[in-house]
Amino acid sequence: VRGAPLRAAPHAFRMPAAGASAARVWYGRMVLPPGGALHPAHGQTFDDLRRAMIAGDAEELRLGCSSPHAVARQLETTACAAGSLYCWHRCMAWAEEGEPAGVSPETCAARGLELKCVNTRDQLYVAGHGDYFPSCTNTTANATDYPTLPDYPRDAAKCTSAMFQAFSNTTGYEHALDLNASKLMWTVADGALEGKLVFDGIFGYLSFGLAGPAGSDKNGMHNASVILALRGGVYDDAKGMDLTSASTVGEYKIHHKQTSFRHWKTPRQSDPLSVYAVESTGCFVALSFKTRAINGIALNLTGADELLWAGNAVDSYAGYHGPLSRKRFAIAWAEGRATVDGGSVSTSTGWTAPTTAAPMPTSGSERASGRALLVLCLLSALRLPMA
Repeated sequence: VRGAPLRAAPHAFRMPAAGASAARVWYGRMVLPPGGALHPAHGQTFDDLRRAMIAGDAEELRLGCSSPHAVARQLETTACAAGSLYCWHRCMAWAEEGEPAGVSPETCAARGLELKCVNTRDQLYVAGHGDYFPSCTNTTANATDYPTLPDYPRDAAKCTSAMFQAFSNTTGYEHALDLNASKLMWTVADGALEGKLVFDGIFGYLSFGLAGPAGSDKNGMHNASVILALRGGVYDDAKGMDLTSASTVGEYKIHHKQTSFRHWKTPRQSDPLSVYAVESTGCFVALSFKTRAINGIALNLTGADELLWAGNAVDSYAGYHGPLSRKRFAIAWAEGRATVDGGSVSTSTGWTAPTTAAPMPTSGSERASGRALLVLCLLSALRLPMA
């Protein structure tokens, strides 16, 4: 409590000697912390942690276990209705939306295969987070973690917090907001949002954008419109990004039911006036943008927008972002205030753009040229004949 480590109180019970007919009666009470309270070690609210455990988050499932390698698991068996298969913590339809049609035990058997729950690498579901679906296969390989990026983990001696502070300097931007492992900075000018999202991690992917409409599932991920930077612009469902291909930045719309990247990997047409760029140092990455809209949805620069960001510094599959490498929040652009985890935050950096006026001509020839240009403009405006 108040920063002190939480420790379960020691307890024990010794059953008194009694006959076989004696019954043991006990009473206990569990007290849950407030949903909005922050976990001292994870930096997330207890509500967020509970939702992640229910969703099968591999990291959150380890909370309360005696070993970092142990996870909470579902002990009861689940009987799924006809036409579905138990897959990734739930009964999933054979013909799940977004997945190949015509998959069933019969169609699999006709091919000498079985209907199983697998990932894109044809590995069987065991536990934890991932991208799983019903498929015809004879694989017996259990799921493994994605292969890591070649430069993961980064060198902590070379990628220091002081270096990140320098890399995420907000000079040139009127507003900035700390968001877990990232910093968002921006200025609103000429009806456009000019900004940069800086991530304290190596480059796998980095995204920022508009949360899905009210009622969208997965904390606003479904139907979200985002700007996404990929370390390798060529993507294969089974192999991930081709890291020998050039990095790309584009606009994407997340699927209305499926969050795995393979379901929404085709970029949308960007506004021709939008400008995007990505910069990676090998320690940190920055996504720069200047835009008025994302996927044709205008930013509410005179009001407020519901936003989200996410990043991955571990693998090349544009997949899971980890509990600290993402956040949903809101920004009232005109007021310069943000709402993060239910609290209101001022975003002003104190920096203002310098006002510059065009220099007046000083030499005699410059003054004469200026007068001549003014006369021509006046004659043109009055439509008078010029000698």
